[in-house]
Amino acid sequence: MATMALSAQAAVDYYESLPSTLPEQPLPTRSVMLAADGTRIAQFYSENRVPVRLEEVPRAMREAVIAIEDARFYEHQGVDVRGTGRALVNNLLGGSTQGGSTLTQQYVKNVLLNAADDDATRAEVTSQTSYLRKLREAKLALELEKSSTKDDILEGYLNIAYFGDGAYGVGTAAQRYFSKDIAEVSVAEAALLAGLVKNPTGYDPTDHPAAARARRDVVLGRMLALGSIDRRQYRRAVDAPVRLDVSEPTNGCTDSRYPFFCQWVKQQLESDPVFGRTQAQRNERLYRGGMTIETSLDPRAQDIAQAAVDGALGRDNRVAAAAVTIEPGTGRVQAMALNRTFGVPRPGRFDKTEVLLPVMPSFQPGSNFKPFTLAAALERGFDPATKIYAPPTYSPPGLSAPEGGFANFGSAATGNLDARQAVARSSNTWFVRLEEQTGVLNVASMAERLGITSLPRTGERAITAADAALTLGVYEVSPMEMAGAYATFAASGVHCTPLPIDAITGPDGGGVQVPDRDCHQVIPASVADTVASIMTETIDGTDPSRTGAEQSIGRPVAGKTGTTQDNAAVWFSGYTPQFATSVWVGDPRGGFAYPLQNFYAYGSFVPRAYGGLVAGPIWEEIMRGVHEGLPVQQFPTPSQTVTMGNVAPDVRGMSLDAAFRSLSEAGYQVRLAPANAERDEVLPADVVAVQVPAGGSYLGLDSTVTLTLSAGSDREVRLPQER
Repeated sequence: MATMALSAQAAVDYYESLPSTLPEQPLPTRSVMLAADGTRIAQFYSENRVPVRLEEVPRAMREAVIAIEDARFYEHQGVDVRGTGRALVNNLLGGSTQGGSTLTQQYVKNVLLNAADDDATRAEVTSQTSYLRKLREAKLALELEKSSTKDDILEGYLNIAYFGDGAYGVGTAAQRYFSKDIAEVSVAEAALLAGLVKNPTGYDPTDHPAAARARRDVVLGRMLALGSIDRRQYRRAVDAPVRLDVSEPTNGCTDSRYPFFCQWVKQQLESDPVFGRTQAQRNERLYRGGMTIETSLDPRAQDIAQAAVDGALGRDNRVAAAAVTIEPGTGRVQAMALNRTFGVPRPGRFDKTEVLLPVMPSFQPGSNFKPFTLAAALERGFDPATKIYAPPTYSPPGLSAPEGGFANFGSAATGNLDARQAVARSSNTWFVRLEEQTGVLNVASMAERLGITSLPRTGERAITAADAALTLGVYEVSPMEMAGAYATFAASGVHCTPLPIDAITGPDGGGVQVPDRDCHQVIPASVADTVASIMTETIDGTDPSRTGAEQSIGRPVAGKTGTTQDNAAVWFSGYTPQFATSVWVGDPRGGFAYPLQNFYAYGSFVPRAYGGLVAGPIWEEIMRGVHEGLPVQQFPTPSQTVTMGNVAPDVRGMSLDAAFRSLSEAGYQVRLAPANAERDEVLPADVVAVQVPAGGSYLGLDSTVTLTLSAGSDREVRLPQER
């Protein structure tokens, strides 16, 4: 007797020690990636689930689940003593194992399973023989019913339950098996779905239609017995055949209409620390976090670009074409096309790839690089009307040059030329001489500020002051970088990092932080606008020897052809105030090993390609298409003077004193923001977290830079001049 009392007391003590609240773990919900017009690009999930509100679920669906799983759901307080007792007696007498769990207990079990983060915990949660597990579920169910309504619990259950074949939640199940919204399911269909929960595999109608129908009829019988349906409804539903309209859910980018753009977005979501400190956290957010990812992709622009690259070369051509279109002044990537199908290539075929060629800095830009040299010279006071003699070949004293010197292609590129003629005719030796006056490293810095971030500035391949070939585009870049840099010219010197994500919302509708495109002035507007004015000569100018004469699109446009050494690749890049597009054409296996010779484009044999051939027509087709229906915009008239200024140093991560010293020495005023930045686990206290304008911005002398200190910084600190 004493032993029984002790055991009873131990049971009571154990029960009291059990947790009384469920873990707050959000349901895994699929993330959706959208184009700029709201159409779906892709979805990502570890559990395919689309949560629904209870009011969206038809009465027949709710009553079917209650009838077969917990007929006394609206009567008990979370634990059905009568049902549990019946199951216990049956189990003790050796009958088939019965759970006796209420819907509330099943919901509790599913929540615990969702929160389990290791195999041992999952095994304990799903154990069929653990009475301690049942006791914990019972207490949690009783406590849950004190704090939640029955309808809230039913809604949670319908969204968390597994309905088989990868469908989590009743909303997803309706889409999976019937290709319809849950609100549209019939009584027979509701009964079939309700019957799946007990054994999703055994009753899967796609694999076991007879078992699924028999289970459905059991559910219908319970609904009739409970008065949920009348005999006429029962007869009609029982006689109805099981008609499935199975939807195959897509997961990831492979089946996306825009797989390369999708994959680029996905890579950013998986790699950028703004979405989580670790790879595991970022993947968790993407595949289980229920994000709505709004991107900048314009489906119309993308379709135009895709048609252009496919029409030029087809998919199974050894020669590839990559095109990128960006909106100047925003950094929004409108289109990113490649004449390939996304997938693993087969031996001897060229039609498929998983390599994101448009964003790979693997291709020499050739003469597309020359405008950066022009911009660097203009910034230092160069008069574009100045005539510079461009000899047929030239070896700059003190700088590196190939044997025999740098050479021009064609006689038109030789002679006394001003900037307009040199750009239009793409004179190599003229630009080498201009670079010689401006400084190689100044040209490299200009390109970097404009967005060419792949240039080797450190390490064994670092550009040196003697590398005169820089201006002729011998260092590898990506089409994305080139489009972004030309977009900076188009935006009067405002550079925005080309990024595909506009905004993200979480499952609760709240905003999620996204990478900043960091739009800021990197060169004076007068310099950028002068470059634009000069580059218009390439296409619509008066020079009969201009290289882009065939690419006119009927509105003001600035552009540049590009042909690399030995025809390894050809480019055409150009812009209006509305769009900037860069097109690369080459053999992805390596342009020097596989030059652009003896291939087919537009159905014709091409013995040797140049920038205005193949790349130029692709660019023209894209730019004509994306501008259709848009008003004609003029380029700004260039200012006659260049504003004197400097490039602001990046002082983020520095102490206040060090940042103040760096900015003051550069000629800027410094102001301290009135509040600290939000918490950042990476930055310690008492350092600069944010500066406005950003580092790398081109600012007039005596401009003011505002510094925001990191979270936890001393608010009593003063700037040196205030101490």
